[in-house]
Amino acid sequence: MADKRFTSLPNDFQIIFDTHSKIEEVQDSGEICKNSLNFTQYQSLNGNLKINDVAGVILETNNSQSTNLKNGQSKMRKNIWIINEKL
Repeated sequence: MADKRFTSLPNDFQIIFDTHSKIEEVQDSGEICKNSLNFTQYQSLNGNLKINDVAGVILETNNSQSTNLKNGQSKMRKNIWIINEKL
């Protein structure tokens, strides 16, 4: 269950990735309900900072890098480049 105190999304559930998460590619079964997402076109994002649902294909990733936060802690960061039909 999503903790509504820490999210602005209207979803009842959330996925959290941590250092123990494992991500694997799987074949699409078509079972995901398309009505549960509110997709935004890439060209409509225009740098807004709100959370958006987007769909695309991962074109490239870089190696994870340590990033220093304002509070003095550091986190690992990985950049991912995503494309859609407007390549």
